[in-house]
Amino acid sequence: MKIGRRYFAYHFQKTLTRLVVASLFALLCSWNFAKIFSDGSGLDAVIVMSIIMAMLIPTLEFRDFNTRRNLDTWFSLPIDRWKLAAVHLLNGAIHISIVVFLMFFCTISSDVSDPGLLPFAFLTILVFILLLYGFFSFVFLQANSDIDGCIFIVVYLCLPVLVNTVFIPTMREIFGVSMLGSSRTVVYGIPSLSFAFADSFSYWLGWTGTAGVALTPLSLLHVLLNILICVTAIAMLFVLFENRHAEKVGDISDSWFGYRTLIPLVAVLTLHTGIGTSSILFRLIYIFISYVIYRRSVMLKKSDWIVITVYAVLLGIMAVL
Repeated sequence: MKIGRRYFAYHFQKTLTRLVVASLFALLCSWNFAKIFSDGSGLDAVIVMSIIMAMLIPTLEFRDFNTRRNLDTWFSLPIDRWKLAAVHLLNGAIHISIVVFLMFFCTISSDVSDPGLLPFAFLTILVFILLLYGFFSFVFLQANSDIDGCIFIVVYLCLPVLVNTVFIPTMREIFGVSMLGSSRTVVYGIPSLSFAFADSFSYWLGWTGTAGVALTPLSLLHVLLNILICVTAIAMLFVLFENRHAEKVGDISDSWFGYRTLIPLVAVLTLHTGIGTSSILFRLIYIFISYVIYRRSVMLKKSDWIVITVYAVLLGIMAVL
């Protein structure tokens, strides 16, 4: 336990410069974003920058684990692997908490209609951001290189957009039934801070002086589902970190939470977006290039060609229908 505290103190001191830079960057951006958004409260500006921090900090905290020499050195220390991961996760969480605190009270504290709600609002937003940070930390650690980790984070961030604006409308069009929720509120278990939730939350608090609007049961269900997924991801981060091997650093990122699942998932979600010849050709090129990036070679495996073939057949069937 003593060496864990000493390593945390060393790592925190080592990353103080990053904390100062991140704080200044977030404050400047949130002030400028607050002038752009029409509501004038700056709530959306704080959420945007907080999400960016939740995506950025994991890459800074865990990128050294994608260096074989560093990983060998760390794993040779007399400290448990889960404690090592906990130190970096906690350090990033502290950085995010400080940055969100500064943005929150410097950007929007004067716009709250009831100052008594300020601590509750801050804690609520902070909890969601920290959950998102934990989820993206898990996602980044599924990669064996920094580039792959950043790609995973971006794709996971974009998945809710594909589900809400592409997949759900397609299902409505094909089956002619009303799916749950609107295009802004549907999240379907993919961790994301919905701006629809932010809107409801701001009115619910009387943020703009408007009569309170309670969150709907469906919105609460989505929120609880996202919390469950984020907590599960954080728990799995520690479990999988115990099995991390230095010899895999730099190799193909073959985690089931990475390319293996993301490439066919994105392909399916965009299956019905345009059925013209050029659109079909573009998507076939996309899935081929995606597997080339995954394998780092044009020599794909049999399983890759099976997925590409099945996808091509599905595109042909959609074009006929």
